[in-house]
Amino acid sequence: MGQELEVDSAGIDSIPVATEVENKGLSEELAFSSYLVSNDLYDEAELVLLKLEQSEDLSDIERDSINFLLGSLHYYRQEFIEAVTHFKAVNHAGILQLKGDFMRAMCEIEMNQLDSAKHTLESLNLESNSNLKEFKAFMLEGVALLRRDYAGFDSLRNASVYTNYMYRSEHANFEAYYDEMSKYKRKSPFLAGLISAIIPGLGKFYAGYRGLPFGTMFMTIPLAAMAVEGLIIGGLLSPPFLAFGAVFSVFYIGAIWGSVLSVNALEQEIYAQFDHNIRFDMHVPLRRIL
Repeated sequence: MGQELEVDSAGIDSIPVATEVENKGLSEELAFSSYLVSNDLYDEAELVLLKLEQSEDLSDIERDSINFLLGSLHYYRQEFIEAVTHFKAVNHAGILQLKGDFMRAMCEIEMNQLDSAKHTLESLNLESNSNLKEFKAFMLEGVALLRRDYAGFDSLRNASVYTNYMYRSEHANFEAYYDEMSKYKRKSPFLAGLISAIIPGLGKFYAGYRGLPFGTMFMTIPLAAMAVEGLIIGGLLSPPFLAFGAVFSVFYIGAIWGSVLSVNALEQEIYAQFDHNIRFDMHVPLRRIL
């Protein structure tokens, strides 16, 4: 049956899909499917591959090729659960399994299954291939940043020298993210609330928002002034004081609570942007290489 392919020392940037098959017609169909996937014709490729999947007497490498291409098109369509299922089915040692494991790890990262992605990458035995070992370390660095494992990131970068141009700039980005994330100091929700209790809305300025605090001030302070005016003129039970005092209380308490929540909200926004950039910087070299 199909001859098993071996990983060479050059890397995985020029790996063929099922070049060693007995059925020439099937080989041409697989090559055509690969062409469709590479040209973003995913629906057409899926129709061809699902038909091929029903063929009888498929060799291991033929079935691996079909599953790999199905996994790839699901990956490009951002259907990561389906992609992982097909990449896991590429289970005969060789080039396609290696490619599938790298892409499977990226899918797990997109699904926020970071522990699974870390395990998938760490299980790759690449001691005999320095290029892929370096790329594996790069991917693990990204996972470490996403897991906020700064000690792990530091250990990986100290143990590796990144020379491959395909991800050198992305690794430099990782270094910048690491410096910013590891030095980020979380603001105090209590202090944000306390500041807003003194000057309504100013706690959001402390948290990091620059425009919102002043809008809160402009709404709250005039209400406080009108409530005080109603109190002075008509007393505690006067309708103006009761009305303006009630509205002011709502805005005042809302300003305090909003400032407390804004600390967590801004922190989530900051880390969400970091996570987006890290994932993007992992996708780009992965697609270049594979």
